[in-house]
Amino acid sequence: MSGRHDPSQNRLIWPPQPGLFRLRLVKGAWGVPARIHHWPAANLWAAEIDEALSESTRDPAHIPQISMIWHGGLRIDAAEYEWLIETKRYAEISNPEHPCLSPTRPIDRSRLRPFVPAVSQQRTIP
Repeated sequence: MSGRHDPSQNRLIWPPQPGLFRLRLVKGAWGVPARIHHWPAANLWAAEIDEALSESTRDPAHIPQISMIWHGGLRIDAAEYEWLIETKRYAEISNPEHPCLSPTRPIDRSRLRPFVPAVSQQRTIP
């Protein structure tokens, strides 16, 4: 994942541009998938944060979520966007304590499941 000061994160203050982002709703919390939509044919704008779509309008300044994404989110690619969504789907079924299910609460590292690395198979030399 690229950092906040990475050259790929350079952007104008305004107007926003459509794209995929990772957005932290509060400091220290899980970053949720976010998207700025723009449909040029109808000149409509909308914001999507953690799969919740805002109402669309012709002026992006009238949607506070667009400003929140544009100024606070990190640009990501489609693969990372899909990974964030798949992680949430998996956690809903298999890991109810996963921080992605509580994006408005800072991550408490003491409540995370321990990471158990895969056991590597040792190769025996005959």
